[in-house]
Amino acid sequence: MRKDNKELRKKLHDKLQDAVELENRIVPLREKIATLEEANKTDTQKMANLEKRSIERETLLGKVEQERDKASQELSETAAELA
Repeated sequence: MRKDNKELRKKLHDKLQDAVELENRIVPLREKIATLEEANKTDTQKMANLEKRSIERETLLGKVEQERDKASQELSETAAELA
């Protein structure tokens, strides 16, 4: 009985040591995951801002092109009148 008890304690000790070793490997990985998740959140926000700015610039470019076309048309009409 004593021998069985001693063996069980040894097995329990070994299992606890394994658990501690696993936890020691898991903790840095959890920290890295947290860091990566934060970086991902920041990058997602930056990407959303860039997409918004891109849409705004496309809209502005469209307006500028319309104004250019309008000015070009007026210039052509004026040139035709002068000729």
